[in-house]
Amino acid sequence: MTANAQLLSSVHFADNFWGKEENGVDVLAEKMRGSKQTCDELRRIFMTRAQIEEDYGERLLKLAQYPLGQAELGTFSESLAQIQLAIETTARSHLDLSQQISLHIENPLSQFVDEQRDVWKAV
Repeated sequence: MTANAQLLSSVHFADNFWGKEENGVDVLAEKMRGSKQTCDELRRIFMTRAQIEEDYGERLLKLAQYPLGQAELGTFSESLAQIQLAIETTARSHLDLSQQISLHIENPLSQFVDEQRDVWKAV
């Protein structure tokens, strides 16, 4: 955080907009820049998280395809098959989480940031 940002973060809008220095607009602008930066950071975090979940889910799906217990018979063979099903279910959950993060968090946040960028350009 820059020295100016630290100073402005300790300055309250209500106390300065109509004060001697009338730097309320600067306080607002700095807070808006800080909010944009925070939104960009959140967007990167969620984008990365979604990618990690997708990669992990895909790797688990591959793992679920590995042969397991082909030489076994009876109930032990059935138990080993359940391990593969559990891995596949977990993989699909991670893939679903990746899509949910993108759809419900990352995309709306990106849209909000883009809309705010357009508002800033208009001002």
